[in-house]
Amino acid sequence: MRKKIYYSNSEITENLYTPGQQWMTEDSVEYIGLYHSYSTGEVYTEEKWKPNQSKKLLKFEPQITNNILYRNNKPRLKTKFISPVPYFISITTADIQNKFVTRYFLQKTNQPQVIEIDKRQFDFWTENKIDQAIYNGVAIKWKITGNANTITVNSVKQIGVIEFNSEQIRLAKKKLSGIETKLTNPLELYVDTTIIVPPAIN
Repeated sequence: MRKKIYYSNSEITENLYTPGQQWMTEDSVEYIGLYHSYSTGEVYTEEKWKPNQSKKLLKFEPQITNNILYRNNKPRLKTKFISPVPYFISITTADIQNKFVTRYFLQKTNQPQVIEIDKRQFDFWTENKIDQAIYNGVAIKWKITGNANTITVNSVKQIGVIEFNSEQIRLAKKKLSGIETKLTNPLELYVDTTIIVPPAIN
């Protein structure tokens, strides 16, 4: 599935052609023929988007293809690496008191998609139990409470949640080029602690 429901004409480049050794399908088969691309970095088969025909394309990687073929020929062979699993973060009371959480992300070197993982899996990546040759990773300090916007109090600038998290995204982009498509909202996970919940009458 494409990342967006609607793309403007300026976001799409149609009627492209590859003679080979440029793209491959998700099952690692080299692709030759017409394709089209999007400003988001996505590439699909067919000269333009066809919902029932277009298939996602990845950068052609001969070595990865060979590895997959080898594993298919040796189904009982177990690799030493762990496959990462997406993680959906939830905010706790302790997180709110700390005002920040640390978020962890991985991205395959040959794919634009970025996934969020937990600390345990990130530790696996730093220990190379998740293959560092295939995945790049980054940890981000993410602000979840405070003023949403930057303000100045008594001539002192107080960085707001939006500005702080936007800067974290900018820095993380140096390591994971597609993370801005994953973190599109700097107010994600934001908790407004200025809201006072009235005590129960009973």
